[in-house]
Amino acid sequence: MSGGVDINAVAFHRRAKAFQHAWASEPAEFNSATAVLILAGKADDAVYLKSSSLQQWLLGYGFPDSMIIILPEKVVFVLSQKRATYLEDIESGKGVTDKVNVEILRRTKDEATNTAIFEQVLGYLSKGPVATLTKEKPEGKFVDEWNSFLKARSATLKFVDASAGIAVALASKDGDDQKCVETAAKLTSLVMRNNFVEEFQGIVSEGKKVTHDKLCTMTEACLTDEKKFAKLKFPREGKEKNYKFLLEVYDYVLSNIVDGAACKVVYDKALEYVKQNRPELAPMFVKNVGFGIGIEFRESAYSLGPKSTKTIKGGMTFNVSVGFQNIENKQSKKTDPKNKTYSLLIADTIKVSEGGEPPVVLTKFDRDIKDISYEMDDDEEDRPAKSVKREKDILPDRIQKQSTAVLKTKLRAEEMIIVDRKNEAIILPIFGQPVPFHVSTLKTVGKNDEGDMTYLRFNFVTPGQAFGKKEAIQPFEDANATFVRSMTYRSTDMSRFADLAKDINDLKREFQKR
Repeated sequence: MSGGVDINAVAFHRRAKAFQHAWASEPAEFNSATAVLILAGKADDAVYLKSSSLQQWLLGYGFPDSMIIILPEKVVFVLSQKRATYLEDIESGKGVTDKVNVEILRRTKDEATNTAIFEQVLGYLSKGPVATLTKEKPEGKFVDEWNSFLKARSATLKFVDASAGIAVALASKDGDDQKCVETAAKLTSLVMRNNFVEEFQGIVSEGKKVTHDKLCTMTEACLTDEKKFAKLKFPREGKEKNYKFLLEVYDYVLSNIVDGAACKVVYDKALEYVKQNRPELAPMFVKNVGFGIGIEFRESAYSLGPKSTKTIKGGMTFNVSVGFQNIENKQSKKTDPKNKTYSLLIADTIKVSEGGEPPVVLTKFDRDIKDISYEMDDDEEDRPAKSVKREKDILPDRIQKQSTAVLKTKLRAEEMIIVDRKNEAIILPIFGQPVPFHVSTLKTVGKNDEGDMTYLRFNFVTPGQAFGKKEAIQPFEDANATFVRSMTYRSTDMSRFADLAKDINDLKREFQKR
């Protein structure tokens, strides 16, 4: 440790050894290079660079204005004298049992010394092709000096791309990397359970209009703000059938992600499974079923698609995402083209097991249809409600304080809830007493299943809200007044509640058409 920078020497030597081994095992991935050059220019936090990520992986820190040359027999660093002091532990190899040879070339303010260092580096790189990150264009004084030196020496180095080789070398995770991925997967599961689901249910229940981008931003912002557990629900009968089949495909994909399998074979088998069992969904199947997580979150070289011939190995981690895109929504009654199709996707982070054993799923979340389905009426919020003559009788003028009542009666709610079509009303039991509500007071009705119970939620039009898209918000004054904004009933009779939800929404549509 030096100057407050703590370099883990054991981790460096272990990873450098693994890199050299991967290079020796698959030289074609490095385009038969005799050296690997990682050139870093001036620091720029606004630009993502794979060279910086590789430095972070090897050292735990990024060193701008530096050079790393990885050779079959050793690793060479070129950097300033001050930064070189941070690498003293890895140079000495103190406490490391299986170490690589490390050479540190220290630059100074003396031009002759720096030129001699570049001459030595040129000697290392002149033995054959040099693998480097050809797509990166580093900038800065150090890079300019190196390029000027090569130009002055008329050096004709042959540079080849190192991206594929680096992806291969970093695809298999060591223990520290696996812990990081597992922690990220657990955090993702917590956010899904304790924030996103609850947020999504609130949006659905209150009839809000929220874009996917905004929902993503809200979800990312909650990483340090866990909320209570809730369960997500949404598909209907046609979607439910497709989702259940998607679960089958997902399980089949997982069964094929094993040590020694080729990436493209995983995809080819999945697509063939879809063609054999649900051929009508084959054109909607995703173009790949995931990707490897290497130095980058998405390693394109390890895409689980039809073109990647890379071999999956134990210890690798993948983001598996299986789904169908742009499925025709035959049940949609909307004219909105966005509602004519829908997509289904299941995604998880997994770790490949050794010896052909099934992979370990790191993200833990329920996938059964009863745990992730939410039933609601698509058409309710898109049609402005018509005004009603009895509006003043239904909504008093002086009301201000809002409260939500969740009523769980001991009586059989499914038997006491009545749809009165003649009077355009719904009769609900409140503490055992039947209370009528005109259909115009009802904003939305939602049904969702949790375990053996079914919940029916009634959301009412309330003061302080717009009654329709073109209606002004009703004013109210009495700070002490209260009103019921929503009521929820539960029952074990799922079929009865499903019929009630359908009858009530049908009545609402009939009323709004008049």
